[in-house]
Amino acid sequence: MYPTNRLALLATAVLGVLALTLCAEANFETTSPWMNVADDPETRAKKLLKEMTLDEKIVMMHGSPGPYIGNVPQNTRLGIPALNLNDGPQGFRDDAHPGTSTCWPSGLTIGATWDADAAHAWGAAMGKEFFGKGANIQLGPGLCLARVPVNGRNFEYLSGEDPFLGFTLVQPVVEGIQSQKVMANAKHYVQNNQETNRGTVSANIDERTQFELYYPPFDGAVKAGVGSFMCSYNKINNVYACENNNTLNQDLKGIMGASKRFFVMSDWGGTHSTSINEGLDQEMPSGKYMSGKLKQAVLSGAVSNATLDNSMLNILVPMFALGLFDSNNTNPISSNVTSDEHNSLARNLSVQSHVLLKNDDVLPLSKSTKRIGIFGAQGSESVTVHGGGSGSVVPPYIISPLQGILEALGISDSTTPSKLSCDDVHQLENVDFFQPGNPSSPATDASDCCLQCRQREDCNIYTFVPSDGTCWFKKTTAGRKASDGRISGILANPSEQQFCNHDQCVDYVSGSNQSAVADVASQVDVAIVFVSTTSSEGSDRKNLNLGNGQDNLINIVAARAKKTVVVGTIPGAILTPWRNDVDAILINFMPGQELGHAVADVIFGDANPSARLPLTFPNIENEVGFTIRQYPGLKDGTEAYYDEKLLVGYRWYDTHNVEPAFPFGHGLSYTKFSYKNLVIKNTTVTVDVENIGQMDGHEVAQLYLGFPSSAEEPPKQLKGFSKVFVKQGSTTTVEFQLTNRDVSIWNEKTHVWDTVTGTFDVYVGSSSRDIRTRTNNKQSQTEKRKTKSAQQADTDITPSPHVRNVQYDITYMPEEALEVEPEELEVELEEALTRGGTREPEELEVELEEALEEALEEALTREALEEALEEALEEALEELEVELEEALEEALEEALEELEEELTRGTRGTRGGKFKMSANMDTSADTRLSNEDTNTLILQLASDNSEGRLSALRSLHFIAESIGPERVHSELIEYLHGTVDDEDEVMAVMAEQIPTLLPFLNSSENTNKLLPLLEELASNEEAVVREKATTSLIHVAKHMSENALEESFVPMVGRFVSDHWYTRRASACALLPTLYVMLRSSEFRISIIQSLSQLCNDQAVMVRRAAAVALKDMFTCVKTEDAYPHLKQMYKTLAGDRQDSVRLLAVSVLPELGKIIQADEIVFQEMISDIKVFAQDAAWRVRYMLAETIVEIEKSIPLSLRTSDLLPIYVDLLKDAEAEIRRCAAGKVLEFALELDPTAKVPLVIHHLIPVVDLLSQDTNEHTRASLANVVMGLSPVVGREGTMSHLLPAFLRLLRDEVRHGPRSDSPLITCINSIIFTSSIIITLDLLKTCVTLLSTLHLSSQVRLNVISHLNEVNSVIGLSHLSEPLLRPIEHLATDSKWRVRLAIMEYFPTIAEQLGAEFFNLNLLSFCKRWLQDSIYAIRDAAVQMLCKLFRIFHEPWLLSLETLYDVFAPTYIFPDSAWGEENVLPALEELGKSTNHQHRLTLLFAIKALVPDVSPDLIAQKFVSLTVSLTRDKIPNIRINVAKTLKIVLERLKRTRHLRGEIKATLDELARDKDPDVSDYAREALTGSDKSHSILLDKLIDVFVFAPSFHV
Repeated sequence: MYPTNRLALLATAVLGVLALTLCAEANFETTSPWMNVADDPETRAKKLLKEMTLDEKIVMMHGSPGPYIGNVPQNTRLGIPALNLNDGPQGFRDDAHPGTSTCWPSGLTIGATWDADAAHAWGAAMGKEFFGKGANIQLGPGLCLARVPVNGRNFEYLSGEDPFLGFTLVQPVVEGIQSQKVMANAKHYVQNNQETNRGTVSANIDERTQFELYYPPFDGAVKAGVGSFMCSYNKINNVYACENNNTLNQDLKGIMGASKRFFVMSDWGGTHSTSINEGLDQEMPSGKYMSGKLKQAVLSGAVSNATLDNSMLNILVPMFALGLFDSNNTNPISSNVTSDEHNSLARNLSVQSHVLLKNDDVLPLSKSTKRIGIFGAQGSESVTVHGGGSGSVVPPYIISPLQGILEALGISDSTTPSKLSCDDVHQLENVDFFQPGNPSSPATDASDCCLQCRQREDCNIYTFVPSDGTCWFKKTTAGRKASDGRISGILANPSEQQFCNHDQCVDYVSGSNQSAVADVASQVDVAIVFVSTTSSEGSDRKNLNLGNGQDNLINIVAARAKKTVVVGTIPGAILTPWRNDVDAILINFMPGQELGHAVADVIFGDANPSARLPLTFPNIENEVGFTIRQYPGLKDGTEAYYDEKLLVGYRWYDTHNVEPAFPFGHGLSYTKFSYKNLVIKNTTVTVDVENIGQMDGHEVAQLYLGFPSSAEEPPKQLKGFSKVFVKQGSTTTVEFQLTNRDVSIWNEKTHVWDTVTGTFDVYVGSSSRDIRTRTNNKQSQTEKRKTKSAQQADTDITPSPHVRNVQYDITYMPEEALEVEPEELEVELEEALTRGGTREPEELEVELEEALEEALEEALTREALEEALEEALEEALEELEVELEEALEEALEEALEELEEELTRGTRGTRGGKFKMSANMDTSADTRLSNEDTNTLILQLASDNSEGRLSALRSLHFIAESIGPERVHSELIEYLHGTVDDEDEVMAVMAEQIPTLLPFLNSSENTNKLLPLLEELASNEEAVVREKATTSLIHVAKHMSENALEESFVPMVGRFVSDHWYTRRASACALLPTLYVMLRSSEFRISIIQSLSQLCNDQAVMVRRAAAVALKDMFTCVKTEDAYPHLKQMYKTLAGDRQDSVRLLAVSVLPELGKIIQADEIVFQEMISDIKVFAQDAAWRVRYMLAETIVEIEKSIPLSLRTSDLLPIYVDLLKDAEAEIRRCAAGKVLEFALELDPTAKVPLVIHHLIPVVDLLSQDTNEHTRASLANVVMGLSPVVGREGTMSHLLPAFLRLLRDEVRHGPRSDSPLITCINSIIFTSSIIITLDLLKTCVTLLSTLHLSSQVRLNVISHLNEVNSVIGLSHLSEPLLRPIEHLATDSKWRVRLAIMEYFPTIAEQLGAEFFNLNLLSFCKRWLQDSIYAIRDAAVQMLCKLFRIFHEPWLLSLETLYDVFAPTYIFPDSAWGEENVLPALEELGKSTNHQHRLTLLFAIKALVPDVSPDLIAQKFVSLTVSLTRDKIPNIRINVAKTLKIVLERLKRTRHLRGEIKATLDELARDKDPDVSDYAREALTGSDKSHSILLDKLIDVFVFAPSFHV
């Protein structure tokens, strides 16, 4: 039941507060029965529950305001402690008191330790700090699997990509946290595997995959006694995770946690209904659904008291079990809980989590190394140690890598670059370097600020704020931005420094100056490049690249340094294209505040690295081949299908036999280990690990199981690991205990774990690919190469006798299985023919021919299917769509009738209001809907079913039209007022549909009634509701008179502007431009501009962003010059905002600003100054927006400024370190060039833009290079023919060769533009171009469609200049195409072959190309052989050779292979040879006969045809092979055309064709009828056959 109006909710809230107030006044007795510690937690909780009122229970079911991230107030009457919940998985997040808690390594980082002891220490230390800050629930650990490598929250998740790793490590973490009287919270349950569309996406997954991959880490949390879970934002199989009965009640509480007590809370804002019945126990952070609505549901019986009490026990029992009732934790949130002990532990954990991926005898470094180079901002200036969102912690300090290395070497880091005097410093006006946490001091002016900076060791850059006299001090230039009125200065550049102690030096170069990088790299003994990238909740990473030019930095250093070490701080997997060019790679994921110390410990060998990768590093982006359907999902990313099923991470690589860049479980040590003596006894596996290296160290021994094939599992799965310490020269025995679960799979039919019996493969090694010892079952080639010693022992793992074994009907068909070539199958069948045994040859041939047809049909590629079935599928879909529409209409009518009957009988509840009483009245108005339909919609509007209410609201206009204007404003609007507390989706539709009532409101007074309703909707928590309500308010405003606006609309907007809730202030921004246009009063307009100015300075970022959008609209609205200065000042405010999301919107205002300046040179110069600052903004998104809008800005400023000022800025954007910015800017080159001064356009383009285009054609980012294709073509007309040839063509050729290397798309603009370049080029340059084009034909990895396209383009090229210049270059590509794996490509080049041969001449043909013809004559595809015979005839006609040569060639190819290996060939034995072919039992020989006759008929005399060819052909009429009978019909058709005057023979031939037309095989009969009628039906016959086979075959799946 829903409350009838908001008054009911208000009353409920007041009663709840009153009840708690009365509770607080009572005296709590500590002797209460539930405080007896001798009782077990369940008993204590039940005793307490009996004393709780309904209101007291409801209060604990939702969050309330408070100092922590989540808060449940204390109940003093009963002594129930407050629940203080706080982020997060990397430590206590306290943005209000920064630096008061430790920034620990992240969850994924701890996962890399593969160490249960480290995981426990991590959990216990965090729990201690949470307790010290008064919190009793830690919102962590995160456990989701890294299904999507770019997931923004992978760094939070302990499990990496493996369920067993998560299952094992989560247990000590939970135990560690909860040992400190702090409850752990396992999140995010479940399938929170992507941040893209996380609030709407549905993870569509099968049950087996859920239980085997994604549930085990959460199952491990249950086994560790975790007190709470957090359900995720996403849907699972189209049901939200926080209201999903299957995942919450059935799977989590029913199967995994059947005997446990824990509660499930929602993620913040992740509740969508009062879903306690579905398994949700607590709503966070407020009580939108689980407060008043829950109480009403309990009172109405929709939620039973038993259900409510069970949820309460789920909350109370863990509180008792963990001692929350018995400990008096009064620690304030502001407490500083850091300590030396925790700093030391943070360092140790970071050391243990460093993964050594590669080491070519470089590490560990000697501390006596004379000169070490540190490269990259991650080394000192801008150090990343944590991710963003709930996983972020403001550290009390950060030890940079430079600091840690200097400390390890005993070199002082107090050395600072020499500073300028304040007289020499160039003052930067309107520039700000401030960042949160910078030290400051009062100053009288900028000069005083400069002097103070010179005296401080921690200051190289200063910013003076005149408005409050504050001087901010900084060491680095990071964070530079525009800020009106502020003055900054740079005394020294810390991006290039050298620190020395006697003759040992450490150089630091940030990387911003490439020449400095190259210079220092060439001088140091060892170069260490520090790189980083990060991620955050709320969004996924764009890709797996490092970004910000860091890959290029590595390449520059590696090309010049003697030894190069790369140290990466990353949130998950990355691409490592430079891995073969560097000497060592060290990865530390998100290492926390002690990064620098930990790096130094590992690099100098004070610690031996022992971590392992918790996930796979791929070779290329999306190596696993996820489709959009899998990620981010179909339907605008709202339907993600887990089609990969169990093949996640290394499981995919093993299944597809792909070698990753670095495999799961990989990690090197400074010592070496050997494995031996693998022993397996029942379910116990032992192995000896010996340290055979030069130092002590830890080894992580990993056990993988290969299931019997009947289980249809991936090749290997991690089922055990052990981290052991082994001294140099010693041996340790490692023992693994396998459980029933380890050898079980989930049965989707019976919904239980079934143990698999049979022979398992047991693999033990140092990674998923480095298998050192194993059982002797079949071994892959990869493993054979890596295996150091293999043990010969069969192993049967016998399950417990009480667990049954079942057979599974689960199949996996990899996509590659669809790529089988027909010729491969023919070869296999041909081999089978030779092994036919004693069976009759003809019988076997028929059987094999049928098998061949079936195999070829099954082996057709998807591309072929699309071509053949597209038309048939479209027709079928159209018919299906019609049938579905009819069925849906019929079903909907029936459902509506049933709903109306139930509502009429009173069997369904209604939502109250006046419409409940008058639903069945007669309406007299002239309506489009019948009375019956109107009544049905009215009943739906009052229904308890949200889908019914949604349907009715979408028909709101028709309801209004039916009931008439009077009842619209007297009843319908009042009814809607009482329902604004409905579900979010319902309220969004309501907000969207309200303007449809405007035609029925015949007065301003009635229209005004909509404003309070929309005002309340515009204040909703949900963004989509607010946006739709704001849009509707704008519609309503346009229907109001000016007086009405002033009386009601303006005061409402005023309330929005001054409201304490930032969402209402943001909504006000969207309304102000519309209001400005509609109000003509200058007083009101001034007020509107003042309001917008106020919002531009709002404290909330969301409001300032909305104000920036409104300001852009306001520029188009304002027509009076006196308002322009105010708008410019607002722009200045936004341009200097500290938030990059606001500054980038300020950039979008620039084009509008330029349009209103009206030749004000000073303002234009200020605008150019701002653009320069934006172009150097530290936030890449701001620079990207500038690149995106640069052309629009160019159009708004004078021509002179475009050339002198804007062009250099644009060139800088084209050279930006961020690849995305270069790509965006590159795409604008042509547009930018066209807007330049026409009188100087050509030299400007040639001297400024084309050199950058040439440089970008060599860019390391393939997307940047790809974006240049159309640009190069478009610039050609600008610079003319000579400019194209001398300046543009080199870049074009480079891009074209790039496509040769990397494989062009079938629609590549470079390929399609080849001809246009040829027609405008000279013959000399064209030859170079043509050679590049020809090289495309040699590129083996191109798709068949691209190869076909290139062939067609060569034909066009030939028509312009001929191919005689390209005889040699053409030879190699023709050779490749002649043997191409795709038969259609072979066929295409054959059709073009006579033209090529004629161009190149007979001599070149005979020397080089004749061999290709013989290959085609031996091709396994008969269509190729058939075409080859026809082609030979054309060729010999071209070269005027005798017709016998073609037959001799045929015999030379076929006869020696089959029946005449040693015969001398001559004219006298042509016919005997043909007769022998016709008698052969080999169907290939008989086909060859028919091919030969078809080829010879056009050239031989009619007498020879009549005497021999007809009889030879007719003799095969009753052949048992249908394909031969088809070719008989084809051959006779050709003979008929040749023998037009030989009547008796024509009659015999037609009689034969009549017989074939009655053949039982439909293809034979169709071809025979075609021969008789002369029509070509082959294509339609093939299509019909394909449709019969594939569309209607029950076993076929697209």
